[in-house]
Amino acid sequence: MTAVATGVLARLRATLPGLTPALSRIAEVALESPHRVLYSTVTELAESASSSEGSVIRFCKDLGFGGFQDFKLALATDLAASRAAPRGRDEPDNLVGEAVRHAQAAVRETGQLLELAAVEGVAKMISGTARRLVTSGRSVCLPSPNRTTP
Repeated sequence: MTAVATGVLARLRATLPGLTPALSRIAEVALESPHRVLYSTVTELAESASSSEGSVIRFCKDLGFGGFQDFKLALATDLAASRAAPRGRDEPDNLVGEAVRHAQAAVRETGQLLELAAVEGVAKMISGTARRLVTSGRSVCLPSPNRTTP
C-alpha cells in the first residue's frame, strides 16, 4: 500500500470537487456507504456508481493506493479508527453530543489533510505583514491592507 491508511474519507471529501464525473460517482458511493464498499467487489462498486471496473481501479490508483484491495483495507482502517475515537464521559448521548463528535471528527480530518510547511509559511507571511486579519467561515483569510491595530 502506497498511501497513508488513515483519513481516506477525508481525502475523498477533499478531492471530490476535482474528480471527473465517473470518479466523482465512485467517491460519492464510497462516502455515502463506506461499509457497503468494504464488502463489494470492483464490479459491484462500478455498477453502484454507474461506472466501469477500470474507473474504479483508476480511482483507487489516483488516490495513491496500489489497487482496490489496498483502498478497501485503508477504508476499513479509517472506519475502525473513527469508531474507536474516545468519547467524553460527561458528554450527553443526544444531538448536542453528536454534533460535538462530528465537529471533532471534521477538525481531525482537516488536520490530516494540512501540509504543515504550507501552514507555517502562511503564518509567517501574515505575522510579518498584517495589522488586522479578516476571517470568514468559508476558508477566506485576508490581511486588511493599510489598517492600524485599534
